[in-house]
Amino acid sequence: MLSLTPLEATIGPVSFCHWPVDRSGVAGAVPGWATVETADDTAWLTAVGYTVESIRALGRSIGGPTDVVTVQVPVRGPADQRGAYPLAVFLPRGRLSEALSLFSFPVEPASVEHSINRGCLRRTVTVADRQRLAVEHDADLDVASAAPPDSLAGFLADRERYFLDGPPGRVLVCSVGQPTWRLQSVAGTCREQLFSWLSLPAATGEPLVHASPGGTIALAPPVPTGLD
Repeated sequence: MLSLTPLEATIGPVSFCHWPVDRSGVAGAVPGWATVETADDTAWLTAVGYTVESIRALGRSIGGPTDVVTVQVPVRGPADQRGAYPLAVFLPRGRLSEALSLFSFPVEPASVEHSINRGCLRRTVTVADRQRLAVEHDADLDVASAAPPDSLAGFLADRERYFLDGPPGRVLVCSVGQPTWRLQSVAGTCREQLFSWLSLPAATGEPLVHASPGGTIALAPPVPTGLD
């Protein structure tokens, strides 16, 4: 979408945890210029977890491994563009958190960790000395292709465009991730207390869990909508 990519990262396996939620409840968490997008009249909240194995700024290495979890909601932007609105980005303080803050992402300092043991990947987010998210799922992936664009997995995960709150009266948009992810539905469990901590509505059903082997992602700088 955007040609300038000052930040490029290599990431390990990606965890996508999706919860169905009440549309009217989550609509209050997004700005008036965004419209919550639904699938079969159901709104969703997604926690995306991954490990940034290496990160480069304009081709120069600026950091090592960092675990990140982003909570986001599928939306349509001011001109009906499909994208996501990030509600919080949890990661430890460091160069990556500083860069994302400069790019207007809603950074929340946290202890974010992952481990792989006996074929099980586990991710946790701890905020204010309390564990707010624990995700476990199969780590052995055999993903051959991207999710079909008309599938629920593709609808929820393939959100390269991110909308951000800019200066008063301005909406920013940036490109982060990949246009399409190679996804696999995996057996897993997701225990969260992030939604209540972020004043978001409770889930109305069981979560869906997808995983991707990861790869290279790029983060283009935010620009005003209409220039992307």
